[in-house]
Amino acid sequence: MTRTPTFDGTCRKSVPVPYDKHNPDHTDQPSRWDPKLKAEVIWTRCDFETGDRKQFEEHQRKVHGARFLRPSWAPSARWRAPKLTEEGIAFRPTGMEVGAEITWSQDVPTGQTQRVAGFNHVTKQDEYRDVPVTRRAERTGQVWSPGPAPRSAWVIPEDLLPGEMAVLLRRHSADSEIYVDATLTNSRRDEAVA
Repeated sequence: MTRTPTFDGTCRKSVPVPYDKHNPDHTDQPSRWDPKLKAEVIWTRCDFETGDRKQFEEHQRKVHGARFLRPSWAPSARWRAPKLTEEGIAFRPTGMEVGAEITWSQDVPTGQTQRVAGFNHVTKQDEYRDVPVTRRAERTGQVWSPGPAPRSAWVIPEDLLPGEMAVLLRRHSADSEIYVDATLTNSRRDEAVA
């Protein structure tokens, strides 16, 4: 057996009624001045009963001036996409937010090597080794995801270096310079490209 929900609307509010000295029901009750109505009133109880929710709400609105709010779970309006800006983009991330364009300086290898001399304290001899030559370059890329530390982010550079997939950029403070913390590389990627 299914039960249908029933509604029992009973109003027992105290309401001011303008005092009428000719009404026999009003003569036995004390009256007082009401500044809102600017009249003498007596207080009576509202005796309204109904089984219809719409009638009850209409009575509350008309007689008592009640306002019914929408329940908090009901959507106030149909969802709409955010309005576009003049450039046609709804959301423009900044700083190190995901999707933001970012620029940083980095020492990039030139592909050349330089022979550097160094003294080996174990063998007590001069040793020469080849060190890659680097140059300072401005690089740009898009923030791909937040990094593992505060004020860090994984960035996919526009101009990938050989074997490079992403760069982990970090800042010491909000207004400090961005520096490269780590580089994500894939040695098999070079083989596939070559």
